[in-house]
Amino acid sequence: MAAYTWLSNGLTMPRLTVVKIGADNEETEIPNHPLVDKIENPNSFYGGEELLSGIAFDWLTNATAYILKFRNRASGISELWYEPFWSIRPVWPADGSEWISGYEVNRNGYWIPVASEDVFVLRKGLDPNCRTGQSATSALIREYYTDQQAAQFASLLMKQGLVPPLVVSLGDKDRPVTPEQAEIVKASLVRQMSGADAGKPVVTSAAAQVNTLAFDYGRLGLRDVRAIPEERFCSAMGISPYSLHFGVSRQASTFSNVENYLKHDYRAYIVPMQAYIAKRMAKELLPEFGPTENLQVRWNYEQVPLMQADLTVEWKRIAEA
Repeated sequence: MAAYTWLSNGLTMPRLTVVKIGADNEETEIPNHPLVDKIENPNSFYGGEELLSGIAFDWLTNATAYILKFRNRASGISELWYEPFWSIRPVWPADGSEWISGYEVNRNGYWIPVASEDVFVLRKGLDPNCRTGQSATSALIREYYTDQQAAQFASLLMKQGLVPPLVVSLGDKDRPVTPEQAEIVKASLVRQMSGADAGKPVVTSAAAQVNTLAFDYGRLGLRDVRAIPEERFCSAMGISPYSLHFGVSRQASTFSNVENYLKHDYRAYIVPMQAYIAKRMAKELLPEFGPTENLQVRWNYEQVPLMQADLTVEWKRIAEA
């Protein structure tokens, strides 16, 4: 979710445009192009920000994002709908005569066929086995499990009020305790040392000796255990922990290097992804809205702070020049 928040916010920062390429490669923006309007207003229920956020979620979790095209006879594409990756799948003939012959979407437990031309697909890499992108999630499942178990262990400690494990010896040679009496005392101890009563004093009428186990929770290294999944997630995804505000980045964080990492991650991860999206849009969506000669899809970064030049560096360069 940290990566999703970062990516979805970053994807929606620039403005999508369609430009015309002149003879001298000069780009002139075409105002109010129908493709831009359709991306900004894909349907009557949500806007372009939600559409791009859906792409961000599927890109991170499955390296593949799908958008369904709905058409009418009068105006071509009438609506665009984000389709979660778990409810759509590519299909192909068993003899391998086609790479992908179409798609199927799940509706109420039934897989319904959808033509390839009605599905806009974005893939990060390629998994030849399932015809989708090459997801890093499958390589990180053990790390997710490790982090989840560490969180579960910490939760159990908090549930018990951080009360350390005890060994209770009941009775002595003069006053032996039967197994039935021991079970009663045990149940009473558990009841009085767990939940909302954790940490309260325990009183028992039986002869008892209590020994606390020499168990130091601080030596478990839970912080280190939970840092490793963060590091490997960032390594596999190609996003620095500074941009995601992970704990592993705090020890070396300064305002200057965090700002530099934010700029680096935006330009090294989000901008190439947006360039890929623009290229796919130009090939698959732009022809749906009329002639495409000398037209290209571009992102305008004029209002994106992370893409602006450092004015101090810029003026220093000018002064030195």
